[in-house]
Amino acid sequence: MLETLPNHPRLELLLLVLRSIGSLYSPFSQRHLEKITNRITTGIDTVQDAFSVQCLLLNSIALYWCGQEQSSREEIDHAINIALSISMHSRDFATANGLESPVLEESWRRTWWQLCIVDAYYAAMLHQISPLMRRPDITTALPCEESEYEAGVCL
Repeated sequence: MLETLPNHPRLELLLLVLRSIGSLYSPFSQRHLEKITNRITTGIDTVQDAFSVQCLLLNSIALYWCGQEQSSREEIDHAINIALSISMHSRDFATANGLESPVLEESWRRTWWQLCIVDAYYAAMLHQISPLMRRPDITTALPCEESEYEAGVCL
């Protein structure tokens, strides 16, 4: 399905992040992670969309695993800013950007809520208030059941 998406080139950056996470235990992972972070930043500066949010979110988690808490917080803040600027927090976002694919729509909802969870986790570790938790207008639906997601019938 992903090959048919009109913004398929944007998936290259996401695949790069996923490969980077997969290589975290290799001897070159720290240097590799820095290169990936630089490439993500360059790629995201050109286009800021939901795929960018996914890239930044995943890279933030990887950076946190590698003990780079400050860089991790910067990545998640960047992801939050993009997500808010494209209204990922609104109920209509998933439908409007899901290309009539229930799986892609659910992916956007799950990305938003994972962003909230990771942000809250970072805030708790630093004894701060999560920036996202201050937003009263979050209307994104909660994720569907895993069995529905796997079957591609999320509503």
